[in-house]
Amino acid sequence: MKRFTLLIALMFSVTFAFSQTAVDFTATDINGVEHNLFDILDGGQYVCLDFFYTDCSPCTATVPYLNEAYDLFGCNNADIFVMGVSIVWDTDADLIQYWDDNGLQFVGISAIEGGGFDICNAYGVGLTPTYMLIAPDHQIVVQNIDPHDCTQDFIDAFESYGIQQATCTTGVDEIAEEQMSIYPNPTSGSFELKLNHNGNVKVKVVNMLGATIYEENISASGEFTKRINLNGFENGIYFIAIQTGDKTQVKKLRLIN
Repeated sequence: MKRFTLLIALMFSVTFAFSQTAVDFTATDINGVEHNLFDILDGGQYVCLDFFYTDCSPCTATVPYLNEAYDLFGCNNADIFVMGVSIVWDTDADLIQYWDDNGLQFVGISAIEGGGFDICNAYGVGLTPTYMLIAPDHQIVVQNIDPHDCTQDFIDAFESYGIQQATCTTGVDEIAEEQMSIYPNPTSGSFELKLNHNGNVKVKVVNMLGATIYEENISASGEFTKRINLNGFENGIYFIAIQTGDKTQVKKLRLIN
């Protein structure tokens, strides 16, 4: 009841008249990475803002479609940048759990630590889910992608503005079926890579920009464990890649210092 009352109060305290020009903001995501809206727009990308909160059942029902669209349109590395913004009460810990529970991959901004509550007020959003599309010229071109009942709704909305589908790039070209494990994930610094292989293995750690921050060649004989230390690197998502012969397998790792 307390949360419901808080949401109702928020809905009636915000301004419902949308401005057609975007309001700039800087927010910190659940991986500790800062994002500035106008920097992203000025770089030539559209931005899709997903206004939601973790206890919102319609949000949870529709967000998998946006997650799929995020993958189809290049994983924030092509024409569009997708960002989830919690509007009330959610902490970073709440969002990390929500992201893990729902298999989400795009950027998540909590209401409390991340600044989502302030973004919500700046945009006058009181209904969830709201999926807003902002063009590189800072104009809000779609106030809410509706009815967002399937992935195709997002595809149609994005493509109507010339946003093109793109390969979800990680900085590593191939992904093999062979299994490996990394633990712990998320990590606060070091992690262990486990693999069973006979022969030469190349291990790489790649950041979201595609830059290799760690690389090592290992001569393996059966099952082995390799501890890798990421202390000193920025929080965020990294890609752990192993190359065995002409095959490469990749897993995502979240670093939270």
